Parts: sequence; structure tokens; C-alpha cells
Amino acid sequence: MTQLTQAEYKRYMRHLMLQQVGEQGQLRLKETRVIVIGVGGLGCPILMYLAAAGIGHIAIVDNDVVEESNLQRQVLYANAEIGQPKALVAAQKIRAQNPLISVEVFQERLNQQNYHRLLSAYDIVVDGSDNFATRYLVSDACVKLQKPLVYGSIFRFEGQVSLFSTTKDAPCYRCLYPQMPQKDAIPDCSQAGVLGVLPGMIAMFQATETLKHILQIGETLSGKLLCFNALDMEMRKLNIKKNPKCLACNGQIDIENYAYNTSQVFENEISCAQLRQKKADLLLIDVRQEYEHHAEHITGSILIPLDQLPQNLPSCAKQHPIVVYCKSGRRSQKATNILREQGFQNVLSLQGGIEAWNSNK
Repeated sequence: MTQLTQAEYKRYMRHLMLQQVGEQGQLRLKETRVIVIGVGGLGCPILMYLAAAGIGHIAIVDNDVVEESNLQRQVLYANAEIGQPKALVAAQKIRAQNPLISVEVFQERLNQQNYHRLLSAYDIVVDGSDNFATRYLVSDACVKLQKPLVYGSIFRFEGQVSLFSTTKDAPCYRCLYPQMPQKDAIPDCSQAGVLGVLPGMIAMFQATETLKHILQIGETLSGKLLCFNALDMEMRKLNIKKNPKCLACNGQIDIENYAYNTSQVFENEISCAQLRQKKADLLLIDVRQEYEHHAEHITGSILIPLDQLPQNLPSCAKQHPIVVYCKSGRRSQKATNILREQGFQNVLSLQGGIEAWNSNK
């Protein structure tokens, strides 16, 4: 039978003093295997608090690298780690924080081919992802594999948290939001921004729900959605019910073949390689915000933010070749449509945006 070591008794003394935790509860934490999807704004503090609490086995799934713009909210990283893999840096930090736990790293993106391999060996999944494709995939996978899921999301000044458990009447994420939103319908943090402290607040709620679920204490957020507004410091709890028509709960989602990936290729796109060959002969328009343009931009481009484009159309001839770009290619697709509606005949969007441009230098 697993027992606490002397080092663990010392480290977790404040837990052991709690009647609702005690030695048996700490042993549960030690024996539980938790996997965290994404180590961005949510994932960083989630990992820190789960490691500190003594979760015995933690896995990290992320294939991204640290960028300077992450440092405003992703609290595990520092300037010296810009360009390094997030998963490796995060693992190093939480191992140093608590050397008594085991940390496994999957330096890859969760997808339709690897979800079973990554999730099946873990007891509970904590979602720290920042996009709808991954969020729906994680939820569908947890329903299929019968894994409890701790959900969290953030947008500007607001956040949501819930626990989607595996009990018979418990709802899943699709019960709450049946269909994935259309591409670009809801901007992500890179487009809409987010208050730096908000991910930490939502992440702490997620870590709390994880611990409560493992310890089987208190009232969890299963069947409830916690909505938090940082501007007004208001919090609401909404009841959510299992949807009898939910595709996931009824086993009607074919995960391997479902269209999760919203980053499709459009006919009106130009690749970075093609743009480098034609760059001198066309008008290059940056449709991001002014602060983004000042931070970095493609040499020779002019700035016309997307929200100002209808009132500030380019002065070139309607047949002149134009390429528009943004951060990742989402806003530039909208800009392409606006310009074509205004009669500009030769407009293309830079595939992958300035992110792709920088990575293909």
C-alpha cells in the first residue's frame, strides 16, 4: 500500500491538518494521474498549483514555443526562455518546484490520431487550450474515454469554468455548446486581447475543481457553469443539464474523421514563398491593430486596421495586385472579402499571416 514519505509529510503538512484532506486525501493526490492540455495562460498556473498540491503524476501536452507576447500572462516563463519549447520549460519549472512528483512531457499537439494514446493512461484531464478545435476534441475524447474534464476558457475580461464528470446524468461541453463556432466568429486572445491576471484567476478555479474532484470533497461544478467578470468582479453560477440530443453523449461523434480543424486552406491565399517572389509588384496591407504593426511588420507594408478598412480603402487601381496579412490569416480573410466587395479584383490573403512569414525566413 502506498504511504507518504517523511519528505511528503513535511511538505504537505498544511493539507494534512485539514479534516477534509488528511493523510488519505494526500495519498489520493499522490496516486492520481492528471494530464494538462496546453501550457499557456491557463496551463501555467494550473500546473504550478497541481504540482504544489502534490499530484503524483502530471503530464503536459503542448507543441508551442515561448514568445515575448506570452510573458504578460504565462507566468512560468521568462525572457531567457523565449524560443524554447513551452512543455519542456514548464516541466523543468514544476519539477524544481516539487521534486517529489513525476512529470511527463508530450511535446506535441493533441489531435485526432494521438488523443487515445495521450489521454487513456490518465485519471483526469484539465483543459488549458486556447482554441475551439482543441476544446471540442478534448471534450469529445473525454466523453468517449470516460475521463472527467476540468474546463476553463477566457476572453478579454471574462472567464468560464466547469467540471464535466463521468456520472450518468452529467453534461459535457457539447451539451452546453453543441456546435463549433464558424471560423473567425469569435476572436482568440491574439486578436481580442486578455487581461493578464484573468488566466491566473480562472486557472486557480480549475485547479481547485481538480483537487475537489480527486478528494471527493465539497460541491463541484459538475452540472454548473461558473461565469466570472473581472471588470465588475461579478460571479454567476448557471445550471447546465445533459442534452438528450448531444452527439457526443450519444456516441455519434466519429472523432478520427470529424472536422475539428478550422485552419483550412482558401483559394484566395498566397504562400510566404510566393509573396517573396512577387513582393515588389504589389500593395501589401497589414490589417492588424496599430500596436501590433509597431511591434513587428513586413517591410514595405502599409497599415489599415481591419475595423477601419471600409472607410479607408486603398487608393490604388481596382485591378492592382493586393496582399493583405494579419497575425495568423484570420482577419486577412475578412479583409479580402471586404476589398473584393468594393470592386478590387486581385486581392490575396497571406496564408498563416506574419507568424508563418517569420517562421519561413
